[in-house]
Amino acid sequence: MMEDWRNVVADCLHDISQCLATKYNNESGGILLICDFEVGIGYDVFVDKGEFVEYQNSDRRDDLAHDLLFDIKYAVPMTHQFEQLELFVRDGKFSTKLVYLEDIGPDRRSAAVFSYFGEKPIVYPEMPEDHWTL
Repeated sequence: MMEDWRNVVADCLHDISQCLATKYNNESGGILLICDFEVGIGYDVFVDKGEFVEYQNSDRRDDLAHDLLFDIKYAVPMTHQFEQLELFVRDGKFSTKLVYLEDIGPDRRSAAVFSYFGEKPIVYPEMPEDHWTL
């Protein structure tokens, strides 16, 4: 008998939260992963640093979280597919929010970050010196 997709998703979310807590320091004020499933699997990680929230670059080529998000995307039946996943980790616990197409509003990424961390500024890494200007 095929395992229920909800159990697969729950196990993946647990493993992703463990991965995030280990990689980005479980002692922070919180870690937020926002994953978009619209086209492929892309995600961003934001970490509370006290006075600000820091965006974290991640290398998806060697990343357990990316593989588990891939498993989530293809475990969920088409009738239950969501567009975005928010996974928040703090104090050894995690919570999730599934965002469906009809619930997506403008500037959803910043709105999601502010909903977890308040109006703290978001700090992005500097562009590398060899970047291209479009």
